[in-house]
Formats: sequence, C-alpha cells, structure tokens
Amino acid sequence: MANRINKIETRIYRDGIGIDSEVLEKFSVSTSTTRVMYSAYLSHTQLKERTARLTELGLLEKNKESFSTTKKGRLFVEIYKEIARLYFPETNANSAAVKSLLNTKISAPATQDTEEPQSGRKYRAQLEIDGQILDNLSAKKTRTQAMYNNYLSFAQLRKLDELVDSGLLNKSGEGAKKFYEVTAKGSAFFQLYSKLMVLYNPKSELIEAKRG
Repeated sequence: MANRINKIETRIYRDGIGIDSEVLEKFSVSTSTTRVMYSAYLSHTQLKERTARLTELGLLEKNKESFSTTKKGRLFVEIYKEIARLYFPETNANSAAVKSLLNTKISAPATQDTEEPQSGRKYRAQLEIDGQILDNLSAKKTRTQAMYNNYLSFAQLRKLDELVDSGLLNKSGEGAKKFYEVTAKGSAFFQLYSKLMVLYNPKSELIEAKRG
C-alpha cells in the first residue's frame, strides 16, 4: 500500500504542472522568492522562468519584493488538488468540491504570446499524458489502439493499468483482446484537467480542439 501511494505521489507532484501548482500555493501566503525557491527545490533560474510564465498567464502578480497568487492562480491550485485527489482509488468524483469546480466557468488568459519555461518542459508532463489518454479512451479501445493514439512507448503502457488502479479507466477482456474505456470518475477527472489547461496552456491542441 505504501509503495503504491508513493508511486502516485511521485507521479503527481513532481512533474512540471505539479511544481507550478506548488509555487502558486506557496505564493498565496506572504513569502519571499528565496523561501519559495528552496522549499520547492528550484534553482534561481528555474523559479525566474516559472514566475515569469505564471505572471503572463495571470496566475501570479508581481509586487514590490515578491509575488502573490491571483484569484485565477488560487483556482488553479484548487483544481489541481482535486485532480491529484482523484488519482487515489478510494476517492470518487461525487464530492461537493468536484461538482462545484465542474460548474465553474473559466476564461482563458488574454495573452497569446506566453511561452512555456525551458526547465522541465521538454516533454509531456505526467498529467498531460494521462489527460490525453482519458480523452482518447472516451470510447472503448484496445491496448494497441491506446498505445498508438496516445504516442505511448511499450514501457509507458503501464500507465493504462495505473489509471485502471486509480478507477479512471475500466479494463475488460483478456490477453490481446484487452479493452480500455474511461469511467465516470475518469470523465470528471478529464473535465477538471480541461479546465486546468484553459488556465495553464490555452494554446494546447486539447483546448483548440474543444473550441473548434
């Protein structure tokens, strides 16, 4: 049990999106940039890149000596925490917090020129991969179809079973005829993820597809 929880926590909290959520949460209380840098285990350059992008997105705002988290930034943290909670198999998507967030209308940031920080953004974050998988498996598909549709390596196929363990995907069949399909909990997870992406990456293919 402890090993499974450690795997989930590592997967959630130390990818790029998780680090940005942590930075936003720390700046939501009065604190110095130096304290955030050390508590989030970031270099000066990494924190500078992240705060610049989060400010451009309207999730942070600069003040005289440091930064403070905006209303949108606090909403980002709230959504991210609920997404993280849904990774655990004993949780469900019927909580008042999830229902409230699903009903929250979110507008994309006005900026169109925001660039992602170079540090930690050279590959898809774990959450982005999971979001894409859940989106593509809204209809039942085989393991092979899931692999190719989501650009997964053979090693990354374990993600399908991890999402099954979390209750986000349902698995049926045996052997080569295994099928995967998103659950009601997985659907709620994806809806929260979509809202998060509106705030975090408004130019993503996912958001553009939903707008189209």
